[in-house]
Amino acid sequence: MVWLFRLVFYRFRTVNLRLEIKSVLSLVTGKCHFPFLLYRLKLDFDRFQSGDADSDDEKDKDKAGGEDRSMRDTVDNLLREAKKKRSEGGPAPLDFKKMYLSTYNTFMLLGFAGVLVSLFRSYQAEGLAESIPKAYERVGQNVRFLQFAQTLEIVHAAVGLVHSRPASAVWQAVGRLTLVHLIHFQPELHNSPLVFWLYVTWASVEMIRYPYYLGQVHGLVPKPLKVLRYTSWMVLYPVGMSLEVLIILRALETYPESHPATLLEVAGHKLTISHIIGAYLLLCPFAFLFLLRHMFDQTKSQLFGKKKITRSKKVK
Repeated sequence: MVWLFRLVFYRFRTVNLRLEIKSVLSLVTGKCHFPFLLYRLKLDFDRFQSGDADSDDEKDKDKAGGEDRSMRDTVDNLLREAKKKRSEGGPAPLDFKKMYLSTYNTFMLLGFAGVLVSLFRSYQAEGLAESIPKAYERVGQNVRFLQFAQTLEIVHAAVGLVHSRPASAVWQAVGRLTLVHLIHFQPELHNSPLVFWLYVTWASVEMIRYPYYLGQVHGLVPKPLKVLRYTSWMVLYPVGMSLEVLIILRALETYPESHPATLLEVAGHKLTISHIIGAYLLLCPFAFLFLLRHMFDQTKSQLFGKKKITRSKKVK
């Protein structure tokens, strides 16, 4: 009975070792998708004991079992290393969020860069006095299209694609769309120097903002770009807001004559486009304060952060 048990034990241990070697080879070569299946479906005969075996037989069996366990540990290590190498060498999954945000930010960056380049080339060719009245003719439609595209940032913030407040994106997008349409539907504003400098200010802001967003998407934001992002707004935002208010005031002077049509009449009171522009002008200070406060908080958190102040222990 003892010799029969030994024969069966060593036979299955040989088969077990073959299965382990075969699973390692299949994992390394990649020809089997379930290499661990053969390895896991094995019988551990070290746990079986025969009641008829004497003490010498048990010692031999324990010695053989120890060798078998050391062999399995070696095979386990080989399997883990092979699986790790195979996972590291495989292609990384596509990150559609990163691809989309990279494409969007690159497109907007190139768009506003084109606006600045066009205005600069016009200035070089014709001089400042001649290029200012032609600003809307050269880049007005491009700026209008880019501002429509910028409304996607509201969706980005709303669905969680970016870590930003939807309210700030709404204020900025709505405010700029209002300005570009005030200019678009009032030909008298097309030649105004205010429009030229407004386009320059907007493009300058975006030439800093979109490279910073691109760096955030890829996790590579240079320190100078970060500092520029959170300090340039202190100059560019107030300048842009002042230009917007001046353009709205200019529109209030010209719209009653060019657009006298009544939009709605309630109880003998006529509602015209000029009334809507005036109501928007009253909301501007609140929107400006909200955006400035938002940028101030961002600057404080990004550049300075929250430093914990710990009290030192008193030395007695």
